[in-house]
Amino acid sequence: MLKTDFDLDDLAAHQPPDDDPRWQESFCIVWHDPATRSGGNHHFSLWRNQRRADIWSWLVLDGVEVGREQINEIAIPDGGFEDFRVGGLRLRTYGDFGKFRLDVEHGDVKAAIDYHAYSPPVELDYARGGASLGKRHIETLGAVDVEIAGRQLTGVAFQDHSWGNRELGRNPAGQFMFAVFGPDLMTSVFLRQTLTGLDQDGWILRNGALEQIQRATIAAEVGNDGLFPIRSRCDIWTATGGTRVNGTFQTGAVEGGIGLLAGDGLMEFETGGRLGGGMLELKPLRAPLPEHQRILNLP
Repeated sequence: MLKTDFDLDDLAAHQPPDDDPRWQESFCIVWHDPATRSGGNHHFSLWRNQRRADIWSWLVLDGVEVGREQINEIAIPDGGFEDFRVGGLRLRTYGDFGKFRLDVEHGDVKAAIDYHAYSPPVELDYARGGASLGKRHIETLGAVDVEIAGRQLTGVAFQDHSWGNRELGRNPAGQFMFAVFGPDLMTSVFLRQTLTGLDQDGWILRNGALEQIQRATIAAEVGNDGLFPIRSRCDIWTATGGTRVNGTFQTGAVEGGIGLLAGDGLMEFETGGRLGGGMLELKPLRAPLPEHQRILNLP
């Protein structure tokens, strides 16, 4: 059963319960305007016990990357998420899980992103299947109005907020996809290769009903760069039936930092004749897993 009811305290910034250096808190908005092949992925993590923050953020306009901020270590500012600045990102919350404002400034490029959710907030288990990505993770899907370079864009978006211990090395490969077709149809799918095996999670809002995914597959054709998806097919199964989502790459950018290398593809998605937008993130496996070491007789 998906959890969709939360206290307002879950919207606020958090403090670690102990001095474990793996504890972090992160916030992210990913957006995509399929009409103009524009979008961005804006993510920060606060490693409070390490007394540092990191920022992974990029902007694409008309299919071309126009701005990026990659910082592995910056001081954590004081203050809560009601009005929070770190590097070139300024987050504002409004006491509402479905409304956020993110101002982005990367060099000469500035963007003002107003996000409003279509879905209720949904909590997923970021520590299942051998992963260790956080104790709590709350996400929504919705839409954005974006002002950038004197233009007004609209698009679809993913938003998340998580906190707890994070060990990226325990999730060495995987795929993440979100697709939004309108207020009545959207999905978020996580497929992870962890040190202990394959795991999957996610949800779909379909015909007004929010359902947890029971099984999902993502088949992606990868480009010559070995990182970005050119085309994709995602099959999603719940207790009430299946949905197939096909995707075609529009544009994208390299995503990550310390402990993560991924290819973020902003995709035009199609299902049942309906068109939508979103992202498919590929994190290729780049080293043998313990099971591979056993099979290959590696030390």
